[in-house]
Amino acid sequence: MKTSIVKMILPMAVFALAITGAFASHAENVAKKRAPAAIQGWLPVAGACNQSIQCSDTGNMLCKTSSNQQVFGKNEAGDCEVELYRPSN
Repeated sequence: MKTSIVKMILPMAVFALAITGAFASHAENVAKKRAPAAIQGWLPVAGACNQSIQCSDTGNMLCKTSSNQQVFGKNEAGDCEVELYRPSN
């Protein structure tokens, strides 16, 4: 009698645990996609990159300073060439 109850309940418990894990990991992935990364913006001045404002790697509007200068991110070589976007708040 006891073994038949265990044989019936154990598969249902494993299945419920698998479903719970799937929903938990999906919610975590969705939350990560919604939060854009904050990236340091740089102003190219005379061949050098001067630190400026915080920007984002996603968005619709280009990241610019209050004086309307476009701010860039650094590429792998360290040059200020990567377009950044205004962070969405």
